[in-house]
Amino acid sequence: MKRTFDIVMSALGLIVLSPLLTAIAMAVFLQDRQSPLFTQWRCGRGSSRFLLIKFRTMTDGEHIIKDYARDGRVTPVGRILRRYHLDEMPNLINILKGDMSFVGPRPMPYRVDQELDPGYINTRLIPGWCMRNSVRPGVTGYAQLNCPKMAPRQCKFEYDNIYVRNYSFRFDMILIVQTLKLILKRLLAIRLIFSPVSLVLLLLAVSGIVMALDECSNILDARSLIPDSVGAIAFASFGFGCLLLFVLVGFHQRGK
Repeated sequence: MKRTFDIVMSALGLIVLSPLLTAIAMAVFLQDRQSPLFTQWRCGRGSSRFLLIKFRTMTDGEHIIKDYARDGRVTPVGRILRRYHLDEMPNLINILKGDMSFVGPRPMPYRVDQELDPGYINTRLIPGWCMRNSVRPGVTGYAQLNCPKMAPRQCKFEYDNIYVRNYSFRFDMILIVQTLKLILKRLLAIRLIFSPVSLVLLLLAVSGIVMALDECSNILDARSLIPDSVGAIAFASFGFGCLLLFVLVGFHQRGK
């Protein structure tokens, strides 16, 4: 049931969220004309490894484990993406492929950060590795929700193994609901400063989304499937792109 849920929901998510994914990719690319995606080899189930896909949030494309909130390489768009976990949306591709699940231990890189894990030169030497690595890694999980972000991996592995020992589909649904509540809480806490520019962007965003919905209605009426589908994706991408710019401008104005 878990794998069926992952396949259905990841495929549906990629289709429904394609305009937002396109808009975010455009925003990441336009800020410095570099690839919008970040890839890194991570540890999968058992002794396998897979290429993790995320949106790039740093200028040099490298993610670090230290306090990235104060790291100058984190881009303005990347800061927002990380705060609301939008940088992990391309993980839907990994879930669809079977590399990951929606719920599970966080996929670990092969290299160990000595500052967080002193005395360990290999991730596999950290106590608790074997048990937590017996299941597919996930986008969210018990450790991600309950363990401090900067805690040593040994501590995180203890939380991961609590999940492994108590795994059930019902437990997965509880963790997914808790994750959605956390994201919604952060979104509702956004406080933006409005300016003429931001209001224009908001108007354009609403217009784009309305036009996309109009194209979708044409699709339902079976008038012209391919042209209307392309139009819907284009207008939706434009609308979500303007909405993302609206948020960025609002944050910029607040920071002044």
